[in-house]
Amino acid sequence: MWGLLALLCLGLAVAALHRDQVAQQAIRLHRGRGTALAQGPRWVAENCRRLSGLLKQKRAAVRRLAVAVAATERDRSLSDPEKLFQVHTLEIFQKELNESEKSVYQAVAGLQRALQGDYRDVVNMKESSRQRLEALREAAIKEEQEYVELMAAEKHQQEALKIVQDQNKTLSVLDEILEDVRRAADRLEEEIEEHAFDNNRQIKGVNVEAVLRVEDEDGVPRNMSRREVEDDLGLSMLIDSQNNQYVLTKPRDSTMPRADHHFIQVCS
Repeated sequence: MWGLLALLCLGLAVAALHRDQVAQQAIRLHRGRGTALAQGPRWVAENCRRLSGLLKQKRAAVRRLAVAVAATERDRSLSDPEKLFQVHTLEIFQKELNESEKSVYQAVAGLQRALQGDYRDVVNMKESSRQRLEALREAAIKEEQEYVELMAAEKHQQEALKIVQDQNKTLSVLDEILEDVRRAADRLEEEIEEHAFDNNRQIKGVNVEAVLRVEDEDGVPRNMSRREVEDDLGLSMLIDSQNNQYVLTKPRDSTMPRADHHFIQVCS
Protein backbone atom coordinates (compact mmCIF):
# COMPACT_ATOMS: atom_id res chain seq x y z
CA MET A 1 0.00 0.00 0.00
CA TRP A 2 2.64 2.53 1.04
CA GLY A 3 4.84 1.50 -1.86
CA LEU A 4 1.99 2.32 -4.22
CA LEU A 5 1.45 5.60 -2.40
CA ALA A 6 5.12 6.52 -2.84
CA LEU A 7 4.97 5.68 -6.53
CA LEU A 8 1.79 7.69 -6.85
CA CYS A 9 3.31 10.74 -5.17
CA LEU A 10 6.38 10.37 -7.37
CA GLY A 11 4.12 10.17 -10.37
CA LEU A 12 2.33 13.30 -9.21
CA ALA A 13 5.62 15.14 -8.90
CA VAL A 14 6.78 14.01 -12.33
CA ALA A 15 3.38 14.81 -13.81
CA ALA A 16 3.48 18.27 -12.23
CA LEU A 17 6.95 18.86 -13.66
CA HIS A 18 5.90 17.74 -17.14
CA ARG A 19 2.75 19.79 -16.86
CA ASP A 20 4.69 22.92 -15.97
CA GLN A 21 7.04 22.32 -18.87
CA VAL A 22 4.19 21.80 -21.29
CA ALA A 23 2.42 24.89 -19.96
CA GLN A 24 5.54 26.98 -20.40
CA GLN A 25 5.96 25.73 -23.97
CA ALA A 26 2.31 26.41 -24.73
CA ILE A 27 2.61 29.91 -23.32
CA ARG A 28 5.68 30.63 -25.39
CA LEU A 29 3.90 29.41 -28.53
CA HIS A 30 0.61 31.12 -27.72
CA ARG A 31 1.69 34.10 -25.65
CA GLY A 32 -1.16 36.20 -24.44
CA ARG A 33 -3.75 33.38 -24.69
CA GLY A 34 -3.28 31.83 -21.28
CA THR A 35 -1.71 32.14 -17.84
CA ALA A 36 0.50 29.67 -16.02
CA LEU A 37 -0.92 27.85 -13.01
CA ALA A 38 1.25 28.56 -9.99
CA GLN A 39 1.22 25.01 -8.60
CA GLY A 40 4.43 23.22 -7.81
CA PRO A 41 6.01 21.22 -5.01
CA ARG A 42 3.59 22.70 -2.46
CA TRP A 43 0.60 21.44 -4.42
CA VAL A 44 2.14 17.96 -4.66
CA ALA A 45 2.94 17.82 -0.92
CA GLU A 46 -0.56 18.90 0.12
CA ASN A 47 -2.28 16.42 -2.17
CA CYS A 48 0.04 13.60 -1.12
CA ARG A 49 -0.82 14.26 2.54
CA ARG A 50 -4.51 14.33 1.69
CA LEU A 51 -4.26 11.12 -0.29
CA SER A 52 -2.30 9.48 2.52
CA GLY A 53 -5.05 10.36 4.99
CA LEU A 54 -7.75 8.99 2.69
CA LEU A 55 -5.87 5.72 2.26
CA LYS A 56 -5.53 5.37 6.04
CA GLN A 57 -9.29 5.90 6.44
CA LYS A 58 -9.96 3.38 3.69
CA ARG A 59 -7.74 0.78 5.36
CA ALA A 60 -9.51 1.32 8.72
CA ALA A 61 -12.89 1.00 6.99
CA VAL A 62 -11.83 -2.30 5.41
CA ARG A 63 -10.84 -3.64 8.85
CA ARG A 64 -14.22 -2.64 10.29
CA LEU A 65 -15.98 -4.31 7.38
CA ALA A 66 -14.07 -7.53 8.05
CA VAL A 67 -15.13 -7.41 11.71
CA ALA A 68 -18.75 -6.79 10.69
CA VAL A 69 -18.68 -9.74 8.28
CA ALA A 70 -17.29 -12.05 10.98
CA ALA A 71 -19.93 -10.87 13.48
CA THR A 72 -22.70 -11.44 10.94
CA GLU A 73 -21.51 -14.96 10.20
CA ARG A 74 -21.46 -15.79 13.94
CA ASP A 75 -24.93 -14.36 14.58
CA ARG A 76 -27.17 -17.37 15.26
CA SER A 77 -30.33 -15.26 15.27
CA LEU A 78 -30.03 -14.70 11.52
CA SER A 79 -31.08 -17.24 8.92
CA ASP A 80 -28.61 -18.38 6.28
CA PRO A 81 -30.21 -16.28 3.49
CA GLU A 82 -30.18 -13.19 5.73
CA LYS A 83 -26.53 -13.76 6.60
CA LEU A 84 -25.68 -14.12 2.93
CA PHE A 85 -27.52 -10.91 2.11
CA GLN A 86 -25.84 -8.84 4.83
CA VAL A 87 -22.38 -10.16 3.96
CA HIS A 88 -23.00 -9.41 0.29
CA THR A 89 -24.05 -5.84 1.15
CA LEU A 90 -20.82 -5.31 3.08
CA GLU A 91 -18.83 -6.73 0.18
CA ILE A 92 -20.51 -4.25 -2.18
CA PHE A 93 -19.37 -1.37 0.00
CA GLN A 94 -15.81 -2.73 0.14
CA LYS A 95 -15.82 -3.11 -3.64
CA GLU A 96 -16.85 0.54 -3.92
CA LEU A 97 -13.86 1.54 -1.77
CA ASN A 98 -11.47 -0.54 -3.85
CA GLU A 99 -12.80 0.81 -7.15
CA SER A 100 -12.57 4.40 -5.90
CA GLU A 101 -8.94 3.88 -4.89
CA LYS A 102 -8.19 2.22 -8.21
CA SER A 103 -9.70 5.13 -10.13
CA VAL A 104 -7.30 7.52 -8.38
CA TYR A 105 -4.26 5.60 -9.60
CA GLN A 106 -5.74 5.29 -13.07
CA ALA A 107 -6.40 9.03 -13.23
CA VAL A 108 -2.83 9.87 -12.22
CA ALA A 109 -1.43 7.33 -14.66
CA GLY A 110 -3.56 8.80 -17.45
CA LEU A 111 -2.36 12.32 -16.61
CA GLN A 112 1.26 11.22 -16.62
CA ARG A 113 0.84 9.37 -19.92
CA ALA A 114 -0.79 12.41 -21.50
CA LEU A 115 1.93 14.77 -20.29
CA GLN A 116 4.68 12.49 -21.57
CA GLY A 117 3.19 12.52 -25.05
CA ASP A 118 3.63 15.09 -27.74
CA TYR A 119 0.79 17.57 -27.70
CA ARG A 120 1.52 18.34 -31.34
CA ASP A 121 0.93 14.70 -32.33
CA VAL A 122 -2.77 14.25 -33.08
CA VAL A 123 -2.41 10.46 -33.35
CA ASN A 124 -0.97 10.27 -29.83
CA MET A 125 -3.80 12.38 -28.39
CA LYS A 126 -6.29 10.20 -30.25
CA GLU A 127 -4.81 7.06 -28.67
CA SER A 128 -4.95 8.64 -25.20
CA SER A 129 -8.58 9.57 -25.79
CA ARG A 130 -9.39 6.03 -26.90
CA GLN A 131 -7.80 4.58 -23.75
CA ARG A 132 -9.77 6.95 -21.54
CA LEU A 133 -12.96 6.01 -23.37
CA GLU A 134 -12.32 2.30 -22.81
CA ALA A 135 -11.61 2.92 -19.14
CA LEU A 136 -14.85 4.90 -18.82
CA ARG A 137 -16.83 2.14 -20.52
CA GLU A 138 -15.39 -0.47 -18.17
CA ALA A 139 -16.11 1.75 -15.17
CA ALA A 140 -19.67 2.34 -16.41
CA ILE A 141 -20.31 -1.41 -16.69
CA LYS A 142 -19.01 -2.03 -13.16
CA GLU A 143 -21.02 0.87 -11.80
CA GLU A 144 -24.19 -0.42 -13.46
CA GLN A 145 -23.65 -3.88 -11.96
CA GLU A 146 -23.16 -2.35 -8.54
CA TYR A 147 -26.29 -0.23 -8.98
CA VAL A 148 -28.34 -3.32 -9.82
CA GLU A 149 -27.01 -5.10 -6.73
CA LEU A 150 -27.85 -2.11 -4.56
CA MET A 151 -31.38 -2.02 -5.97
CA ALA A 152 -31.77 -5.71 -5.08
CA ALA A 153 -30.46 -4.99 -1.58
CA GLU A 154 -32.92 -2.11 -1.18
CA LYS A 155 -35.80 -4.34 -2.30
CA HIS A 156 -34.73 -7.00 0.19
CA GLN A 157 -34.69 -4.47 3.01
CA GLN A 158 -38.15 -3.22 2.09
CA GLU A 159 -39.52 -6.78 2.06
CA ALA A 160 -37.91 -7.52 5.44
CA LEU A 161 -39.38 -4.32 6.87
CA LYS A 162 -42.82 -5.24 5.55
CA ILE A 163 -42.59 -8.68 7.18
CA VAL A 164 -41.70 -7.09 10.53
CA GLN A 165 -44.58 -4.63 10.22
CA ASP A 166 -47.01 -7.46 9.40
CA GLN A 167 -45.78 -9.42 12.42
CA ASN A 168 -46.23 -6.40 14.67
CA LYS A 169 -49.73 -5.90 13.25
CA THR A 170 -50.60 -9.55 13.96
CA LEU A 171 -49.30 -9.26 17.51
CA SER A 172 -51.34 -6.11 17.97
CA VAL A 173 -54.53 -7.91 16.87
CA LEU A 174 -53.79 -10.79 19.25
CA ASP A 175 -53.20 -8.34 22.09
CA GLU A 176 -56.57 -6.72 21.40
CA ILE A 177 -58.29 -10.13 21.41
CA LEU A 178 -56.63 -11.11 24.69
CA GLU A 179 -57.58 -7.76 26.20
CA ASP A 180 -61.22 -8.32 25.20
CA VAL A 181 -61.14 -11.78 26.77
CA ARG A 182 -59.66 -10.34 29.98
CA ARG A 183 -62.34 -7.67 30.18
CA ALA A 184 -65.08 -10.22 29.58
CA ALA A 185 -63.69 -12.45 32.34
CA ASP A 186 -63.58 -9.48 34.74
CA ARG A 187 -67.20 -8.61 33.98
CA LEU A 188 -68.25 -12.23 34.49
CA GLU A 189 -66.45 -12.38 37.81
CA GLU A 190 -68.10 -9.15 38.97
CA GLU A 191 -71.56 -10.40 37.96
CA ILE A 192 -71.03 -13.69 39.78
CA GLU A 193 -69.91 -11.91 42.94
CA GLU A 194 -72.84 -9.50 42.79
CA HIS A 195 -75.43 -12.28 42.52
CA ALA A 196 -73.78 -14.67 44.97
CA PHE A 197 -75.05 -12.86 48.04
CA ASP A 198 -78.59 -12.53 46.65
CA ASN A 199 -78.68 -16.22 45.71
CA ASN A 200 -77.69 -17.21 49.26
CA ARG A 201 -80.47 -15.06 50.69
CA GLN A 202 -83.04 -16.75 48.49
CA ILE A 203 -82.40 -20.19 50.06
CA LYS A 204 -85.48 -21.27 52.01
CA GLY A 205 -85.16 -21.02 55.80
CA VAL A 206 -81.88 -19.17 55.73
CA ASN A 207 -81.06 -15.90 57.46
CA VAL A 208 -77.85 -14.02 56.93
CA GLU A 209 -75.84 -12.63 59.79
CA ALA A 210 -73.32 -9.85 59.23
CA VAL A 211 -69.68 -10.77 59.83
CA LEU A 212 -66.46 -8.75 60.05
CA ARG A 213 -63.74 -9.48 57.56
CA VAL A 214 -60.21 -8.98 58.88
CA GLU A 215 -57.07 -8.93 56.76
CA ASP A 216 -53.47 -8.50 57.86
CA GLU A 217 -52.04 -5.03 57.33
CA ASP A 218 -48.67 -4.39 55.71
CA GLY A 219 -45.83 -3.96 58.16
CA VAL A 220 -47.46 -6.03 60.95
CA PRO A 221 -45.26 -8.99 62.04
CA ARG A 222 -46.84 -12.32 61.25
CA ASN A 223 -45.97 -15.97 61.41
CA MET A 224 -43.92 -16.63 58.27
CA SER A 225 -45.33 -20.10 57.63
CA ARG A 226 -48.87 -18.77 57.85
CA ARG A 227 -47.94 -15.78 55.68
CA GLU A 228 -46.67 -18.04 52.94
CA VAL A 229 -49.93 -19.99 52.99
CA GLU A 230 -52.01 -16.82 52.93
CA ASP A 231 -50.01 -15.42 50.00
CA ASP A 232 -50.58 -18.59 48.04
CA LEU A 233 -54.26 -19.09 48.89
CA GLY A 234 -55.44 -15.53 49.50
CA LEU A 235 -56.66 -16.23 53.06
CA SER A 236 -58.68 -13.75 55.07
CA MET A 237 -60.53 -14.09 58.39
CA LEU A 238 -64.26 -13.69 59.15
CA ILE A 239 -65.51 -12.92 62.69
CA ASP A 240 -69.20 -13.09 63.56
CA SER A 241 -71.11 -11.44 66.42
CA GLN A 242 -70.32 -14.35 68.75
CA ASN A 243 -66.59 -13.99 68.09
CA ASN A 244 -66.53 -17.14 65.99
CA GLN A 245 -63.63 -17.05 63.53
CA TYR A 246 -63.73 -18.50 60.05
CA VAL A 247 -61.08 -18.68 57.36
CA LEU A 248 -62.16 -17.62 53.89
CA THR A 249 -60.06 -18.81 50.98
CA LYS A 250 -59.97 -17.38 47.49
CA PRO A 251 -60.81 -20.09 44.92
CA ARG A 252 -58.31 -20.87 42.21
CA ASP A 253 -61.00 -20.44 39.57
CA SER A 254 -61.83 -16.73 39.46
CA THR A 255 -65.25 -17.47 37.95
CA MET A 256 -66.38 -19.31 41.11
CA PRO A 257 -68.24 -17.28 43.74
CA ARG A 258 -66.23 -16.57 46.87
CA ALA A 259 -69.25 -17.02 49.17
CA ASP A 260 -69.53 -20.40 50.87
CA HIS A 261 -72.73 -21.73 52.49
CA HIS A 262 -70.70 -23.23 55.36
CA PHE A 263 -69.55 -19.74 56.40
CA ILE A 264 -73.11 -18.39 56.71
CA GLN A 265 -74.73 -18.61 60.12
CA VAL A 266 -78.03 -20.43 59.77
CA CYS A 267 -80.71 -19.51 62.28
CA SER A 268 -83.68 -21.77 62.78
